Amino acid sequence: MGETIASQGARRSGSGWPPGQGEGDMMRGDTGKKVEERLHELLARSGDLLETNKAEVFGVAHALESHKTLSGEDVEAVIEGKKGRGIDGRPYKTKAFMEVYGDYHERLVNAHVNRVKMAAPLPKPEDWAPELFEVPALVSATAGAPAPVNWRGWVPSRGFGRWVGLAERVAHLPPFAPGPGTNASDHRRSGRPHWGNG
Repeated sequence: MGETIASQGARRSGSGWPPGQGEGDMMRGDTGKKVEERLHELLARSGDLLETNKAEVFGVAHALESHKTLSGEDVEAVIEGKKGRGIDGRPYKTKAFMEVYGDYHERLVNAHVNRVKMAAPLPKPEDWAPELFEVPALVSATAGAPAPVNWRGWVPSRGFGRWVGLAERVAHLPPFAPGPGTNASDHRRSGRPHWGNG
């Protein structure tokens, strides 16, 4: 294979361009020399751009590998490290991202060069930035310990469902006291919630 950039592209494409000419003929003369110089310049500039924006390139690469498809807003969120509509770009601006994904990328490149299968799974944002994914738990007023909450805001339980959640939410309320002229037993018979000792 040739040593020039132009010959590398011609050989890889398999097009045989220009027709009927070999590597020596293609790069002979002033035109070939100018083409090669320009290609070297573009290759150096591309390498500099990639190195300068390595974190952003790695971020978009990871997001694409994770989500398969990204909108323009998603790409912007990843590059700027902000929360977007479809993707949260904040984890890509943490220092740990470059350490974790850089290690993954290095192993991937080594596997490609050595033609071996890559066994390591793709790292997840929760692995290197767990603090961005912590969900605050509802604190139980009765037990003083965090209680799991379902999507309706109730504490799930077996058999009682929403009523356990209701009890957790009203535990801080003062005891119910019937008004003057009312009988506490009427409230029990009616099936309405009843608090207090009466």
